[in-house]
Amino acid sequence: MNRWAARLVTEGSPPDLVSGWRVMRAFIEKQLGISPSANFINVGRGRRSKFREYDRPLTLDEIEEEIVLDDDCAFVVSVGDLHEKAIARLAGSCQVESGDSIFTLSLWSDRRADWTPLVSMANAVLDLIYGYPYLPFYAGWQSETNIGRYEQCYGPADSRPKVMSGFPPIERLVIDTSLNPGREFSDNGEFKGVAAEMWFAPRFWERRELSPADVLLAVPGATAEEIHGLTRICSQEREFDRPDGEQGEIQKALWKVIFNREVRW
Repeated sequence: MNRWAARLVTEGSPPDLVSGWRVMRAFIEKQLGISPSANFINVGRGRRSKFREYDRPLTLDEIEEEIVLDDDCAFVVSVGDLHEKAIARLAGSCQVESGDSIFTLSLWSDRRADWTPLVSMANAVLDLIYGYPYLPFYAGWQSETNIGRYEQCYGPADSRPKVMSGFPPIERLVIDTSLNPGREFSDNGEFKGVAAEMWFAPRFWERRELSPADVLLAVPGATAEEIHGLTRICSQEREFDRPDGEQGEIQKALWKVIFNREVRW
């Protein structure tokens, strides 16, 4: 089976983490038919770090209690089993200071999920900014800075740009991923990432002072449609899995028009 994932970017505060958890949990149960009784949450920080044994399955109510307790305002829930054996993983993080909140759902499946219900539910419950599906393998490849891990998982790193990381005397040479087309990151509290299929709420266009027409003009072959009060823009049929060739050019165009950012591979 393959691993599929979707990212939701919202405006919110720590209490909204529970709302995000409920949206993602409802999606995998009602839309995907996944309803296991075992849920495991990461250890967490602060008040939650010594709350209970990390490998004890929790009820849905207990999961919500722990999400509220976490001093870092973040959670990762493994659904069905621990860590790599989990059927799905649900994660959320919310910056205490002003900034975007990020929710991520990844799951193992033999077919691609229809993410439309998830984005629609999120827009109804949360202050959704935008969302998109992506391939975790590709995102991992594009964000890996450790040379050893990169070569083990993705191949030779000789041609990749390098940079020194850390402060003397603890410095090390790492891969420079700053311009990678498939990299996601936060900048001044704003989460940034592009994908072959993206769902935009009206507040996104207001924030970036853009319109769907601007994106269609900048990205050849892209299409747009209005669904459930959101704008769905598709620039290719499948999720991105390469940073070069035609896919690289599409990502380059998306980054430029949406975030005014130059990327290259």
